[in-house]
Amino acid sequence: MQSKKYFTSIMIFSFFLMYSLSGCGYAKVGPKAYKCSMALYSVCNRRDESRLEEVAELVETSLNNNELTPTEAGYLNSIIDKARKGEWEQATSDARSLMKDQVE
Repeated sequence: MQSKKYFTSIMIFSFFLMYSLSGCGYAKVGPKAYKCSMALYSVCNRRDESRLEEVAELVETSLNNNELTPTEAGYLNSIIDKARKGEWEQATSDARSLMKDQVE
């Protein structure tokens, strides 16, 4: 129960952080977040709902194992949420932007 409240608090914080940075691009992320963004790009481009849930589980597990920061998980979960709503093109674009912002 405590873990769920902590996770929810982190997600809310991440949402507000992302909202305040909207339009500014993505901050640098670590290798795990970059690999997740590549997987998300592929999943969203193919509109693969079953793989989307696998990536969502990977993001949650990686966050719980401290392999992702709350901010990185927030970026990825925002993309996942768009895909879940059927906003596949925007999710694909966001995943591409996340990867692109890492090399600029």
